[in-house]
Amino acid sequence: MALARGMKTRIETQLKKEIDKGRLLIVTPFENHIMRVTAETAETRNRFMINLADEVALGFVGKDGMPERITNNIINKKITKIFSDYT
Repeated sequence: MALARGMKTRIETQLKKEIDKGRLLIVTPFENHIMRVTAETAETRNRFMINLADEVALGFVGKDGMPERITNNIINKKITKIFSDYT
């Protein structure tokens, strides 16, 4: 789970169970004092995840949306766009 804010201070019971099983990892590129998700923090989180990934699959890409904009010039990774609103 990649957060677009600082790390959670309380982990929900179901998430904690998955963490304890080794099935979930929560990551964030932000300091804990960043408490609100904004368009800017979402973009930073998305860029962070793209940088970590070997390959990227996007479920929906709008032609003027953030995923399109931030992946448009990436040349060193495989980018798969499953659905887009291009006509």
